[in-house]
Amino acid sequence: MLTCRPKKLQVSMTAIVLMLGITSADSQETSTPVRLVRGIIMQELPDGSLAPARHVKVELYSIMGGANDPGPFSAATGSNGMYYFEEIPSGEYEIQVSRLSAGEKQIFKYALRIPSVDQFDAPPIHLTDLDPGESPRHRRDRSFRPVSIFPHQSFGDVIAISKSPADIVYRFSGESRAFERLGKLSLAGELAVDHCLVSLAEEDWIASTSYIRLSTNSWVDYIHLTRISRDPISNSITVGTRVIVDSRIRLGRYSGITFDEARGRLLVADSDVGQVFALVLREDGEINKKELPIVSGLDKPIAVLASGEYIFIGDEGNDGTVYMTSDNGGSVDLVGEKIGRPSGLAVSRDGEYLLVTDRQGDRLIRIDYGTKDKKMSILLDGSSGLSAPSAVAVDLDNAAWISAQPEGVVVKYDLETKKIDSYLAIKR
Repeated sequence: MLTCRPKKLQVSMTAIVLMLGITSADSQETSTPVRLVRGIIMQELPDGSLAPARHVKVELYSIMGGANDPGPFSAATGSNGMYYFEEIPSGEYEIQVSRLSAGEKQIFKYALRIPSVDQFDAPPIHLTDLDPGESPRHRRDRSFRPVSIFPHQSFGDVIAISKSPADIVYRFSGESRAFERLGKLSLAGELAVDHCLVSLAEEDWIASTSYIRLSTNSWVDYIHLTRISRDPISNSITVGTRVIVDSRIRLGRYSGITFDEARGRLLVADSDVGQVFALVLREDGEINKKELPIVSGLDKPIAVLASGEYIFIGDEGNDGTVYMTSDNGGSVDLVGEKIGRPSGLAVSRDGEYLLVTDRQGDRLIRIDYGTKDKKMSILLDGSSGLSAPSAVAVDLDNAAWISAQPEGVVVKYDLETKKIDSYLAIKR
């Protein structure tokens, strides 16, 4: 895998390149023509949203060091931000992107390896254009590090929770096409691990797992249940009652958490003990602190999802495995393996397949868990710009929302049309 980095900027601009995927076995010495090389360039606008970068000049310069180096090759992006090169010899290149802004020519340079294939899709390039003299109405919220994401039917939004510097709740705004901050969920110093939405007696709560590090080898894990409400005037959230279970009472590392709505209980993945246990909830939000073991004997479970009659578990042991069991626990069935780090789990709207994010392999994976062979297929990988995905959720329109924490973006992937969009957080 190769990450593009600009060598030189002629103006005060930064270029953000999410990911470049390559094949390490590609040889520099080969000169097999590639029938079609194509890519897309996106422009980050002052309000934090992304749009196609139109009419941008793109040039390819060979850096193979031979006397008869091909090129340079020149193209320009169209109205959709796409550029195309035809019959390009495979090998090592420098790609230069240039445009005019305020009468000045701006140039970005990246390294690019073109493998010996019939058609090569170059990874996307994202440009940021925020000059110091500008004062846009919205600026990007660069503290946005989405660790959890889920649709919130009561709010009518997609909700994302960022872990830095504390649990900050964001909602997706269709007007600004970005995530906007609603309020703080937990105390400073706590590091968020996972969250889920809980509905009890027509009230909304967010259940979360987090920890506070006391020293190098000492920490305390927490399970929070926090009542929230939305102020329609200020468009912010109000945080109410907090109910806490901590690892000084029950030893363990609380990783994944999910709400089993049909049975009114929280399911918690304990990666230290290798167990998934349940905490029964009362309608007033109080937790029955006597845990009920659901599945034991796991290696290192880090994600759990309750969906209908099934419970799905993501275990990062043994190169990454996904298990499925009945709602009462007991025996488990293997539904996916060699997944790396299965960090997020979600079921499609029709309940036919499971979505799994592989944070280690930069992938979104589909598992047809209802079939005999439990077929696995890769829907997205690093070449699409996906980077270290953690949580995944499916909305009412059957679109997958994926949190890419290191990049500070949320990726929306339409499971029907295969369309991909990326969204940032903004400051008003």
